[in-house]
Amino acid sequence: MDTIGIKELLNSLWNSEKHTFHIFVYKRVYVDIREFYTLLRCVCANVTWIPPMIIFKVKLSPKGWINSDLFYICFQFFVNAVPLARPVILLFDSHASHIDPEENCIFLFTFPVDIIHLLQPLDVGVYRSLKSHWAQRLNSYMNFCSNNNITNAFKKTGIRSFNNCAIPKEVLQPSQLTHNPLPEEVLENHHL
Repeated sequence: MDTIGIKELLNSLWNSEKHTFHIFVYKRVYVDIREFYTLLRCVCANVTWIPPMIIFKVKLSPKGWINSDLFYICFQFFVNAVPLARPVILLFDSHASHIDPEENCIFLFTFPVDIIHLLQPLDVGVYRSLKSHWAQRLNSYMNFCSNNNITNAFKKTGIRSFNNCAIPKEVLQPSQLTHNPLPEEVLENHHL
């Protein structure tokens, strides 16, 4: 580390990792619709981090995945967001991009493709847990959409079995106009 001028490794060692999530998965016999978005995070070994970049389907990324143009934008954000103390090491997977890190005293180190899942700090310590929680949340949501809950929702509204007594008639009555003046405390508190 001395050869590249790093005095304090903990403050100079950053990790950038992307992960693609499903926004919604709809599966039936003939249909499988998946909407994706990519989360790109940068964290430092000293536990500081910069805000993530979230990539949705847009003109620059028709599928919601990161590409060279978006990585360049994110890298420029990284350069401007990390502390001014240089040099910095950025560990990331071998994403191809047209960036010139040396002009910013940022040294890029990539992981070997076949063992990224073992070495990538964000993947090992953050995204693995995040993926598990995300799957649990989606499963929990799907449990709320049970056949019983859906059937009861239609019954409560009176749509199923066409029950015109399901909603009390007084709730459906139009508002009544009043000629009573508003109390003074309401006028004072709301500046009407």
